[in-house]
Amino acid sequence: MKLFLSPTPTIDPSQKSITGVERVIIEQRRYLTDYLDFTDSPLDADVLAAHVVPFADTLPDILHCHGLYPSGEFPLPAWMWRSNRNIIDTLRKVKRVTVPSRWIAEIFMRDMGFSPEIVPHGLTLSEWQEPSADRTMTVVFNKNRVDAVCTPEPVQQLAALCPDIKFLSTFGSPAKNLDIIGLQPYDKMKEILYKNGIYFAPTKETFGIGLLEGLASGMPVLAWNWGNAPELVAHKKTGYLAKPGDYEDTVKGLRYCIDNFDKLSQAARREALKHDWREIIPSYMEIYESALEKHQGP
Repeated sequence: MKLFLSPTPTIDPSQKSITGVERVIIEQRRYLTDYLDFTDSPLDADVLAAHVVPFADTLPDILHCHGLYPSGEFPLPAWMWRSNRNIIDTLRKVKRVTVPSRWIAEIFMRDMGFSPEIVPHGLTLSEWQEPSADRTMTVVFNKNRVDAVCTPEPVQQLAALCPDIKFLSTFGSPAKNLDIIGLQPYDKMKEILYKNGIYFAPTKETFGIGLLEGLASGMPVLAWNWGNAPELVAHKKTGYLAKPGDYEDTVKGLRYCIDNFDKLSQAARREALKHDWREIIPSYMEIYESALEKHQGP
């Protein structure tokens, strides 16, 4: 089988900060070569698959959808509305649709009347070694952009409420106990996770590869209880699920994660080991083979 997969990342993931979508495409290209051949031309492909947005001139067979921008929760700029429209138009025409979580699948079942395939994301766990005990209890928030969804406001609020605890954030306004480190290369961010203590995840995630990375590095995850976080974080077992926007509960959760760090850290690592890309990739192959059969007919 020849697969055309779009877009094609032209990045060295160790040298720059990358998005969750880019990470998924990189891992697909790494492991799918055991099953199929990639082609750079859609004209030569047996199956066409796209992430997020459709091709310019050709309808893909499969759309790997990572969710939609939340138009009911925040005022959206015009480009986000256009993106949602393009994705929805494509969803209605393609042969197969995948989403990374049950939460996104339920939205499509409710609002569009169909059930997409759920293919979760994962980690290359061979690259995530056992964590050491040499770390601080610093809290890390590491979203790679600022918008209505990925706002650093929660980490700033939490830092203000916990002046005795150190915080690191990629974005936001610095404070006495909050350092702003900016975007970091992938390998550098991995080092930061291993050296620090608690992973803070207030963002409503369609999946949450960052949460998995925190778990894999032995960080208890303090998450808000929405999006896909409840599927990845076990309350008071691998972290703490706080009520979204409730800072009293979030502070309580942070104190719980620090006070129970050793137990939570060990359980977090064990949970991460369940999410290896090598176990996930065959699900993509089943979908591509199904699309190819539809091409070929009986």
